[in-house]
Amino acid sequence: MITQTRSGVPRKTDFALLTDALDYAAEAGTGLTFYDGRGAPVLALSYGELRDRAADRAARLHALGFERGDRIGLIGETSPEFVTAFLACVRAGLLPVPLPVAGVFAEPARYGDQISRQLAGCGARLLLRPEGADLLPGHANLREMSWSELAAAPAGDLPDTGPEPDDLCYLQYSSGSTRFPRGVGVTHRALMRNCRDIAIDGIGVRDDERVVSWLPLYHDMGLVGTLLASLAAQVSVDFITTDTFARRPLVWLQLISRNRGTVSYAPCFGYDLCRRRAKPGQIADLDLSSWRIAGVGAELIDPQVMEGFAEVFAPAGFRSESILASYGLAEATLGVTFAPRDEGLRTDTVDAEVLSRHRRAVISNESGTRTLVRCGRPLSGQTIEIRGEDGEVLPPRMVGRVMIRGESVMQGYFNDPESTAATITDGWLDSGDLGYMAEGDLVIVGRAKDTIIVNGRNLWPQDLEWIVEQMPEVRTGDCAAFGTKEPGQGERAVLLIQCRAVDPAARAALVAEAHGRLLAATGVDCRVVLVPPHSLPRTSSGKLNRSLARERFRAGLLAEPEAAPGIGVGTMRQVAAAR
Repeated sequence: MITQTRSGVPRKTDFALLTDALDYAAEAGTGLTFYDGRGAPVLALSYGELRDRAADRAARLHALGFERGDRIGLIGETSPEFVTAFLACVRAGLLPVPLPVAGVFAEPARYGDQISRQLAGCGARLLLRPEGADLLPGHANLREMSWSELAAAPAGDLPDTGPEPDDLCYLQYSSGSTRFPRGVGVTHRALMRNCRDIAIDGIGVRDDERVVSWLPLYHDMGLVGTLLASLAAQVSVDFITTDTFARRPLVWLQLISRNRGTVSYAPCFGYDLCRRRAKPGQIADLDLSSWRIAGVGAELIDPQVMEGFAEVFAPAGFRSESILASYGLAEATLGVTFAPRDEGLRTDTVDAEVLSRHRRAVISNESGTRTLVRCGRPLSGQTIEIRGEDGEVLPPRMVGRVMIRGESVMQGYFNDPESTAATITDGWLDSGDLGYMAEGDLVIVGRAKDTIIVNGRNLWPQDLEWIVEQMPEVRTGDCAAFGTKEPGQGERAVLLIQCRAVDPAARAALVAEAHGRLLAATGVDCRVVLVPPHSLPRTSSGKLNRSLARERFRAGLLAEPEAAPGIGVGTMRQVAAAR
């Protein structure tokens, strides 16, 4: 295990380039440790060793004829080889493009299609991958190499000139929860500013910091929030793979306990999976008192899940005050807002009817409310405005589109001027999210494209899903809600439930109970449909893909369990399905 004790090097967080940050971290004595599926250390790699390995692979990439600006696809497994290759590309002036691992898609054809489209979209010249069979045999104009093949390639001299702060550092594909993933061009300047803001404004980095993570490195929260922000602050990180977490979620908490981890992030469903899987004996063996930043983000936060996690693990020393909500997206590099530290989850309980009909967040203690999480104030490098449909800036507690401007906001989508023009106007990024400001805090309500409008009311799918997920027969993540137009009618709300029951009476009772709860809570006649276990599609980062669920439902692919094809589970989908 790499120590978290620094070698007398003062902490620094202001860098112009990622390569500068790596060179400085190399002198600190901190670094990365990778663990196997049972939490045993496999390899410890100091930042100094990582710098040397990256320089070696960079020289080999240059000798292979790749030139500055060439795009290099990297299969984003959680491994020292991926991290080395990513930093080698940056050192050589190439653009690394992290790509999902195969296990995140149950359907191999869909995985191959997405990887092919992403590689073609960015014009990649090389795909670097783990050992094994070719991923894309015969792909035109694209060379494939394994990590070991690159390590054995001849080395050459690196170019004398390095990148400039406004040069692209890497391409980050968005999660694609509402449309096909797009490549976000992240500059060195944007990355370094966001890493600095996360470390200083967000977590308030300390001398005894140690990060623990299972987040995938092809996703912005794992890549930037865990790996690159830690490197830029000279903080040690302990990694387990996402697959390890999916199979044995308590390994995550055991590693925090054993290594005295202080910072660890996860989407809401990660906490929920631990809460559901934990046994009393396992909890008794944990000591989570060192965990001062239990970060949560990447999806709409369910306060009941986080409160439940805090209650279950309180006997292990977990403090509810350590929960820290945040908001971010790849188009802003990562972090946009952070809640205050040491205050726990802060919420707004608002009148659901006023919110849905008038898009106003009015505090209420009566029945018929919705509880939303405050995601904190913007980082020092970011500015937020809430705008209406006509582009006007809305007053506090009025719901509108979340617009972001700042040094960490992307210049645009790579090779996609049409999408860029539709997303960025006069330097302002349209996040695609709906929210409001309350006493300076950002509160996210939902995705604009996911909004269901029934009889003039705005319904957010998460509300419908959460209502049904409170039923004992339904797990968190088993539901998907969306709107669909039916012949001769307006839009109707549909809720899909992954159902494991086979008894017809039990299935009918589940539908009736879910329909009744939805009608009582919202006044909306929502169509409830049972679908097979593990059939709800998810993105490579584990987010529910409601738009694809709607497409498959309309095509009749999710209508009845008996008629639907068997769909397996892998990595991030396995995490989500295991809830």
